Amino acid sequence: IRIVRLVREIIGQDRDLLLDVQNNWTDVAKAIATCKALEPFNIYMLETPFPPDNLEAYHRLADAVDTRIGCGDWGYSTRFDYIDLMDRGGVDVVQPSAVRSGGISEIMKVAEIAFRKGRLCIPHAWNHMIGVAAAVHIAAVAPNMPYIEFPTSFPESPTVTDLLVPPLKPGSDGMIEVPKRPGLGFTLNEEVVKKFRINPA
Repeated sequence: IRIVRLVREIIGQDRDLLLDVQNNWTDVAKAIATCKALEPFNIYMLETPFPPDNLEAYHRLADAVDTRIGCGDWGYSTRFDYIDLMDRGGVDVVQPSAVRSGGISEIMKVAEIAFRKGRLCIPHAWNHMIGVAAAVHIAAVAPNMPYIEFPTSFPESPTVTDLLVPPLKPGSDGMIEVPKRPGLGFTLNEEVVKKFRINPA
């Protein structure tokens, strides 16, 4: 809570603040108390508070707090998984991964189902820039996709910063222009691919 207070002071009141718990909470009562303590800081969304298969915990938390609860980056793949997550887990935000959830077509179906249920869809992208390139195109047409996740690497990693040509990165306003080039709009930097290629034999 002290960290969130400090971040809110630094970024001000006019920017959305999203938190990721990384599946680390196990106590629903404590999670509820923590979310309620965070409410004065206007949290846009709280991501993955519990392990992904703990739908009962998600449901109890989502029912008890006003903060949006999101999940879906680990262990979910098809639209049917996300229907279960929304219906049984009660989450407000589903987070399909473009490299785990069946690609653009399946994520569009997940986003459409979420839209019909009044939920948001914010694609997950931890470190896969090809998935981010796909998410840029999906977000351009899905009305309930206000954000996509954009990876950063500490320390810097060429698979994030240099894999795509031309480089994909947000502008100073945080926006990403949808490319007008063929396909996803990028080619792979073959030098980076060569450097990190692993022989499966």
